[in-house]
Amino acid sequence: MHVRFLRMGFSHLEKSREGNKGYPYFFTRLIENKVYARDKVLSIIGYFTDSKVVWDELYDDNGNYLDFTTEGGMGIGDYEKEYFRGIKKLKDTKISDITLFRLNKKNSPYLEPEPDLIEIIMKDEKSNGEFVKGMSTLKFLDYAILISNSKASTPIFEMN
Repeated sequence: MHVRFLRMGFSHLEKSREGNKGYPYFFTRLIENKVYARDKVLSIIGYFTDSKVVWDELYDDNGNYLDFTTEGGMGIGDYEKEYFRGIKKLKDTKISDITLFRLNKKNSPYLEPEPDLIEIIMKDEKSNGEFVKGMSTLKFLDYAILISNSKASTPIFEMN
């Protein structure tokens, strides 16, 4: 067995397209192109609550790094204007500020054709709801990590 670790954006870790005509992101491409069998790809997606994330890295006109910005609302997945369907279940059952949830257990409620932890509900913009309607969470991921009360990461340019 080859073990690999990837830290990538949410969509790249999904094991299926969002709908029949959805874009095939990284893990989906690995599976569709038979680089790895679907059951050999383990997808763990992180969700944030009461946290901050790096939002933008700022550069001058010559492409030199200047600074970065953080965000504590949009982009974390648990904000009144943008949140993941079903994130409340994770928040209600977490046991610490970093809790790992195994979703792919036998008889898992995530086998149901509901896109919990995949559908993004947005108040002011169109979301992916129509594309993932009727799809099971387990078509996309195996585990979820809920990270609470986290400070934003530090961009590599800020490290000495």
